[in-house]
Amino acid sequence: MRIIAAFLMLIGLTVPASARESPTPFEMRAVQLPDVLSGKIKAEAFFSPTFLNEIPAAQIRQIADQLVAQHGAVRGVEAVRAETRVNGEVDIGYDRATVTMQLVTAKDAPNFVIGLQVTGVRARDDSLAKLSAEFASLPGKAGFLIARHGRANAFEALAAVNSDDQLAVGSTFKLWVLAEAVAQVKAGTRKWSDVVPLGPPSLPSGITQDWPVGSPMTLHSLATLMISVSDNSATDTLMTALGRENLDNRYVAVGRSDARNAVPILTTLEAFVLKMPMRAKERAIWEAGPLKARRALLKSLRPKLAMIDRTAFGDRPAHIDSIEWFASPSDIAESFSALRLSDSKEALDILAINRPLPPNEINRFAYVGYKGGSEVGVMSMSYLIKTKAGDWFTVTGTWNNPTAAVDERQFEALLQRGINLIR
Repeated sequence: MRIIAAFLMLIGLTVPASARESPTPFEMRAVQLPDVLSGKIKAEAFFSPTFLNEIPAAQIRQIADQLVAQHGAVRGVEAVRAETRVNGEVDIGYDRATVTMQLVTAKDAPNFVIGLQVTGVRARDDSLAKLSAEFASLPGKAGFLIARHGRANAFEALAAVNSDDQLAVGSTFKLWVLAEAVAQVKAGTRKWSDVVPLGPPSLPSGITQDWPVGSPMTLHSLATLMISVSDNSATDTLMTALGRENLDNRYVAVGRSDARNAVPILTTLEAFVLKMPMRAKERAIWEAGPLKARRALLKSLRPKLAMIDRTAFGDRPAHIDSIEWFASPSDIAESFSALRLSDSKEALDILAINRPLPPNEINRFAYVGYKGGSEVGVMSMSYLIKTKAGDWFTVTGTWNNPTAAVDERQFEALLQRGINLIR
């Protein structure tokens, strides 16, 4: 059983420990948490040996130091919400934020902590202006947009940084593949239940790269794997089934005018092959060539997994300015809007399978859909959100740095702050 796991949102305010004769195990450990995070109490005196076997004290100290670096010094406990005698939520105050953590203790004395997870962050005195300024200051280039959707395929930008600039978005391009599947199903040329054979494997992420080629897959299962776990092999199979020209037309229709956004849209396997160090000649053709030359290049490559040296992908960005998929934050908002208005329950259900927000944030909304994308030097996260009042929003951000890896924790925290500001 995993020690750290996702929990349901908890409600109800506990009676302060000072008002009781004896605090519960959860309350006892909750009040100690700030001293653990600040290093005044050793991890061995707080966490169970089993917990420390999975997450050593040194790693706990590293995480605690990262929280301090992001949010300032630990102030203390701000709130405690118990579900039972042994588990609940604790709000820990930092100089610049309140961090919510789920805490679980053992039932038996000495009631060591057996589970601890950060489930939410709320910045103090935060604003859209502050958030936008921090996005603009990221090294490399970043784009950001919080948009409120209207009844038609239009949106109002509430906060924006480089929102019309195209950036490398990694697997976020799979939104356009999903949109094409929705369009073909709506037109009657395809059905979600259509069965197609699984194509050649690509590199992970995903799971189907290890499945037998030719395994029968429905369009719905391919789309589900593509979005929920960003399965590259399922994506390439779905792209083949939908047709490259159809995908090219959809991609061009959404994208802003930019040479890097030229078609044909690459499959994931084609992108991996072209990024290989020994493919400099082919990259030059791709970067300079018109559509006809690019199509001929891809046909000549006939990419196979055997052509990829997995050890060649290091810890430096690889051609993210040319061998990639590009979109602006506005493009992503428009794509989310089109999916929202498509009346495709299947598409919205698929987008909601991956639950990337803490439980207390998920439960604040009526709907949350998500797609992200990343590789070294590229991070993209996009949320389609419906409030319980019925308003729809897109929160999307992309960060590119062609010279170094991006800080994924920092980027995720910025997007989380944007979501926190939606009311």
